[in-house]
Amino acid sequence: MPYALLPVTGALCVGLAAQTAFFVLWAVTSGRPGTASGDALAALSALAMGLQSAAVMSLALTGVFTTAATATVIFVMRDLADRAGTQAAERARLAGVPVALCAGAAAGGLLLEHARAYAPLVPLAATALVIATASIAFRARF
Repeated sequence: MPYALLPVTGALCVGLAAQTAFFVLWAVTSGRPGTASGDALAALSALAMGLQSAAVMSLALTGVFTTAATATVIFVMRDLADRAGTQAAERARLAGVPVALCAGAAAGGLLLEHARAYAPLVPLAATALVIATASIAFRARF
């Protein structure tokens, strides 16, 4: 893995650890946290999201905001209005971000409704998959 990507991977791994702690606390409370455990869950979630956002921003990917879907939609609409300035592949990548965010929200909502105890596994698995995929891709490339 290139040296420049090690801090990004490290940030994502710390975020994964925060998500794992979130899942453990969620499981201990059977998905029905009280005030104190709810505060701890909010802090763990904020830590994980902040680390993920910082990691993505450090990669200098334009128009991708993992925790602010509105900003991503703004970039997609701007690029659709200015077709001459953006490549089709870039427009497709940007359009895929809100689609993925909506799919993740739908999956999380369905889990909260039908399998509440397992709801935190969606973001945990997604982060683990990103780290594993990137590690494999960068090892093969470098």
